[in-house]
Amino acid sequence: IDAVQGLFGLAVISKSSFLGTSDIRAALAMAIDRTALANAVGLSGWVTAESPLPAQLDSAAPPTRPDWSGASQVQRRADAAARIAAWRNGRQMPVLRVGLPEGPGMRLMFARLDADWRLIGVRAKRVTLNAPDADLRLIDAVAPNSSANWYLTELSCSAGLACDEEADRALDASRSADTLADRSVQIADADRVLTKRASFIALGNPLRWSLVDPSLPGWKENVLGAHPLSELRPPRSAAN
Repeated sequence: IDAVQGLFGLAVISKSSFLGTSDIRAALAMAIDRTALANAVGLSGWVTAESPLPAQLDSAAPPTRPDWSGASQVQRRADAAARIAAWRNGRQMPVLRVGLPEGPGMRLMFARLDADWRLIGVRAKRVTLNAPDADLRLIDAVAPNSSANWYLTELSCSAGLACDEEADRALDASRSADTLADRSVQIADADRVLTKRASFIALGNPLRWSLVDPSLPGWKENVLGAHPLSELRPPRSAAN
């Protein structure tokens, strides 16, 4: 297993009235039992996540945590259910169309999401990954570098997520900053706004693995999941 870093979670791409506020988007995020999700798909040691950045990287501050991060799962579900009930106010139970790839792992993940959301008054319907009518779509991407800029760009307005322009302004400012210190402060600000916006429901690190002979000396686990063939050649004596 490669301990890669990147984005694995659900991007909110719908502009529906239901998903139009950060309170509702956060309710969906806090209702998910990530430990149960990891157990359901049998991924021992999978690093789950509640916020987009996996580490501080080149930001001036540690990753921003959602306001609900320190609450118990029971408290989270109670808060989420109250937000959904306030929105419904006599409306029918909302149905979320979730765009996922094919495969047994995705079926298990969808079943867990649907079960968690039903507990707060929301139903889910699975659709294909690129379905044009999807409300949420899975992002599963390994970061090509160790800069927070990649994460924030992938979740910006230009990427098609539900958004406002405040985080994008901070991200743009970071790119034109005069010093690395100023840049890191702007990145931290963009991370704070983006996490509060809750347009991305982080679930964990991407899942990557390699089928490799354990006697091959050149294979090294790394956060980029990069294994150039030139580095995987065994010593000449071993090849003989």
